[in-house]
Parts: sequence; structure tokens; C-alpha cells
Amino acid sequence: MEHVEWSEQPDLNNAILLAAFTGWNDAGDAATEAVGYLSRRYECRRVATIDPEYFYDFASVRPNVRLEGDERRIDWPVNEVRVGELDDGRPLITVLGIEPRLRWRTFSEALVTIAGQLSAKTVVTLGALLTDTHHQAPVDVIGASNNEVINLELALPPTQYEGPTGIIGVLNDTFHRANFDSLSFWAAVPSYIGHNPSPKAALALVQRVVDFLDIPLGATDLQIAAASYDRQINELVDSDPNLAEYAQQLLDDTDEEFNDLEDNPQAMIDELEQFLRQQDEWLSRTYCWSTSSQGFERSGSNRTSFGEPSIAANASSTQLSKPASGSGRASRANQPQSIVSSGWDRSSPPMALQWKTIE
Repeated sequence: MEHVEWSEQPDLNNAILLAAFTGWNDAGDAATEAVGYLSRRYECRRVATIDPEYFYDFASVRPNVRLEGDERRIDWPVNEVRVGELDDGRPLITVLGIEPRLRWRTFSEALVTIAGQLSAKTVVTLGALLTDTHHQAPVDVIGASNNEVINLELALPPTQYEGPTGIIGVLNDTFHRANFDSLSFWAAVPSYIGHNPSPKAALALVQRVVDFLDIPLGATDLQIAAASYDRQINELVDSDPNLAEYAQQLLDDTDEEFNDLEDNPQAMIDELEQFLRQQDEWLSRTYCWSTSSQGFERSGSNRTSFGEPSIAANASSTQLSKPASGSGRASRANQPQSIVSSGWDRSSPPMALQWKTIE
């Protein structure tokens, strides 16, 4: 198959394909961490990669150079296809990588070909979005599908969204048209810490997936990471009175609206639609910034430029603004995407939230 490099072509039957991609669809790295966790949990082995040459602008998504002994090696952006087995014997296929910058239709067709070659029947894609929620609130996970039968079985409200989409939306449509059972789950991540790793949101996605697959899974290590995440964010918020005030406002709003979401899941769909529209607006602004400033890179990562907001970009453009008295939630347009502010004053520089990785 063109664009796909196979190391093994196992003979599977009625497999489940699970996919996530860094970038626009992956607030807090929640979606990719969830797929990565399940891939490790079920000991999935690599069977194929997708050739990055056709799908990335390497000036935007740069390869990394590393030393291996005395030799220098270049690691190119990679999308890996792995295969494992669930506890009930069903084969699991995971696709984990970076949202392509180019040729989305060709990329989607390549994944459809992979799914067909590996006899997948069900395709589940994961995403995460930034929204107005408190970090202590339960993580909302919504489902979406173009399949009316799946919507009825899972009680998923059909979305009326019209607007920009990411690779997850394109893949869902492509797989649906190719007669796969296709659906997507999205987790809500607090906007003021959304581009720092969120094991709590990753855990919520993992739990939603295993519930859908009807398999038991303890996920103790993710639970420990999520608890540590809560403690560290609490310490950060408590150390900043202005941020604490803002977070408390979100918590109060969350308490008021939590019951509404149970009765009105469309509210969460509306959050997703608003997020997608704002990401499109942000994308346009950042593209202009990127071309004039030669782009930027997330520290310690090969994920780069305008496909994925970073601290560097927000430091030059976005600050946290205090909600006006009586106005309820802060306007989402004025909230940071990967930073928290050192104060309500829009002229003051933001400070980055530091995340301590749990080994």
C-alpha cells in the first residue's frame, strides 16, 4: 500500500481501531496519552508506520536529531500502527501520531486501507477540547458519530455543528462513508491549563473507551497521576489569589451547570462547537504571527507551529481577563489556552504552568 510501510501484516478478525493525534484535537495531551496508555496496557506491537514525507511540512513539524553512540540519527515525525489483544480476546489496533499538515484526504484513505487490511470493524477516535471548566470538576466526555444506529445505542445526540474541523472529524466522515462503525469521544480540559498534560482527562477518556468496549480496566497508574495532577494544580491556584478567584468562579458555574448537562447533553456539544470555531480563529491569527516570526516550537517536543498553540505564542497575544461583575463566566475569547496569568491586568506578562512528569 502506498504511503504505508509494513513490518508485519497480522491476520486479524473483527478488530477495533483506536486513534488519536497530537495537535489541534489534543488539549492537555489527553487523547494521545489515553491511546498510548491503552497501547502499553495491551502490549501492542508495531506493525506499520505511515511515511511522513507526503503529509508534513518539515519546516512546521521538524524532525529531531539525536546521538546514538558516535552517530547522529534523525527521527522523523511518525504515525505508528500497533496491534495487541484485549482481555476478552478481541484484537486492538492503535494509531498514534501527529495531525498531518498536508493531504488529509490521502492520509484518511491510507488509514481506511490499513483498517481494511487488518479487518477492523469499529473505529474509535479520541480528542480533547479546551472549555470553561474547573480542574477539580468531573471531566465531561462527549460522544459523536455519523452513524444513526450508534447514536441510538449510546444515546448520543446528533450534532448540528457546522464549521472548521480537524483530522478527527475528517477521519470519522471517511470511515463512516467506507462503512465502518465510526465514533469519537472528546474530553473537556480546563482552558487555563489546557496545554499542559492532563492525566485526569486522559483517565476519563480511557474509562469511556473501556466502558464502550465493555472490558474491565483498573488504570491504577493513571488514577495516581490524576490525583497528583489535582494536588499540583491546587497548589498553583492557591499560590495566586487572582487565579484562585477566577478558578472559584468557574467552580461555582460548574456546580450550577452540572445537573443541566445530565439533562441536556447538547450543552456539551455546544462547548465543542464553540471550541472548534475559536481554534479556527486562533489558527488564522497564529499563522500570521508564525510567518512574520518564523514560527515557534513547544519546548522539548517535535510538535510545532500553528497547528498547536504554545506558551510562546500566547505570551505575545493572549492574557487572562477577569469576568465583569455579574457577567458570570469569563469570556472564553479572553482566556489563555496554555497559560495562567500572574494577575488580572492584561498588560502583565503571563506565567507558564509547570507540570512535573510522573515516571
